[in-house]
Amino acid sequence: MVRDVNQVSSFVRRHHAFRCLTTIRGSPAYWQRTQLDVLAMIRQLGIPTWFMTLSAADMQWPDVIQTVAHQYGEILSDEQVSNMSWEEKCSYIRRNPVIVARHYDFCLKTFFTEFLKSDANPVGKIKYHFYRIEFQQRGSPHVHMLLWVSDAPEFDKDSDREVCEFTDRYQTCCIPDNDEELKNLVLNVQKHSHSKSCRMKDGSCRFSFPKTPCERTIVARGPSSKPIKFAEEVGLVGATKIMKKVQPLLETYLKDDPENIPALSVILERLGVTREMYEWVVSAIIGKDRTKLCLKRTTQEMMINVYSPAVLKYWKANMDIQFVLDAYACVVYITSYMLKGEKDLSDLLTDVAEENTNSGVREQLSKVGSCFLNHREVSA
Repeated sequence: MVRDVNQVSSFVRRHHAFRCLTTIRGSPAYWQRTQLDVLAMIRQLGIPTWFMTLSAADMQWPDVIQTVAHQYGEILSDEQVSNMSWEEKCSYIRRNPVIVARHYDFCLKTFFTEFLKSDANPVGKIKYHFYRIEFQQRGSPHVHMLLWVSDAPEFDKDSDREVCEFTDRYQTCCIPDNDEELKNLVLNVQKHSHSKSCRMKDGSCRFSFPKTPCERTIVARGPSSKPIKFAEEVGLVGATKIMKKVQPLLETYLKDDPENIPALSVILERLGVTREMYEWVVSAIIGKDRTKLCLKRTTQEMMINVYSPAVLKYWKANMDIQFVLDAYACVVYITSYMLKGEKDLSDLLTDVAEENTNSGVREQLSKVGSCFLNHREVSA
């Protein structure tokens, strides 16, 4: 079959030509197999409880710089590292990026064995997990993970109250007053600042900041959610009008005087909106397209990303943790993003094969293989 040029062309067209790369980490075939494995886990184990992301703070973790420096016979103290300029820290990381990547991998494995799976159960008792490490364009790693937790409430099987109580136990977006270390971490690594990468064409933030404040955690189920009296009296059009009064006012305070934004209750009183009606409005607008969780958040915390206090104090870098509500959204996210193949590599292999359809089979496979190896060397 491989001696037949038409058969080889058929293999390429049907994406069968790269099956030999299934065991090569990072190849399209590898991630396709992994994707099927994760979907099988979801089918057998049920919907995961948490979706968590952990980024690396390679410029703020002193032990990263110290580890690289040690490879070159230099011993640096925490104070020496903290006094370094941004350029100096970058130069150390560029000197040995392999050590930096291995350090992150070591931190992550230690995080699992010594912390997440400890008897303290910081996010609940973990039964199963899956994670994938990704590298951003600047080379800094971050990990996406799915965690299955025992005794966690099941959405639409258990009550919304049980779901909210469970999530409030492990995740928050508050700025703590009684823990100075945690407060500094929240303000340094969890506070969102708009940049070019988060701005969309219409000027809005693709991460939906600032977030909508709410006096308690609620499950936003759309305009048909209780209390029904507001759905009949106000309707979705009325809810939109109310939100268009509240949101611009909050954004104005956030822009002009972010340190002195009035409490949500004060703003609602000015607008003549009751707390009960506001919660229904939030549920109607935020949950209009699909059910979402709206966490307890003050007006001072609209730019704070959700975190787990215990995890953040241990990890000391940007993180995100989300309770999985929507089974379909979870599967779509996993298949389309978390387990996306290396698109550049996939395009590269396809282009090489298509451009050489008239060459001999041996020459085609040789070029595809060498191209793949060169790509891995460049990535490394």
